[in-house]
Amino acid sequence: MQLPPAPTMTEEQAEQIATFIHSIRPDWHVSGIVSALGRVVHQADTATVALALLHAAADPAIKTPGILSHQGPHWHKARGTHQPAPPTPSSTLGSDTSPMCERHPQLHEWECKTCNRPTPPPANFRDMIKAATAAARNTPNPELQCMDTSGLTPEPAA
Repeated sequence: MQLPPAPTMTEEQAEQIATFIHSIRPDWHVSGIVSALGRVVHQADTATVALALLHAAADPAIKTPGILSHQGPHWHKARGTHQPAPPTPSSTLGSDTSPMCERHPQLHEWECKTCNRPTPPPANFRDMIKAATAAARNTPNPELQCMDTSGLTPEPAA
């Protein structure tokens, strides 16, 4: 088993990079940027990681620095490589051919947490829960009805 390479980025460098990126993207918090850097510090040298983050920050469609953990145009630009061709359709055991998110093209629709948020509950959700709970309390439990409790006496309180 081969261990990942040792991180090349120091904490001070991560803080400086995060502060710079925050100046470009004020909606990205320094702590979130540092966290994103920490997750990818083993993937490339400091300059490449910083450049990938800079490319991600320059893309207004990217909403969080967490994208750094995912492959995408930001990594291809930082490494000076061409983006690979889209996968060709294959069997279910082959490459993922599911559609890409329209708003976040670096992610598949199924993995885009921004666009695939669950539908919020209806406005009367609490009332629905209360009604269901009340109905359940008023519905006799057949398992309890078949028990003979006539010989049971409650224990005296201590």
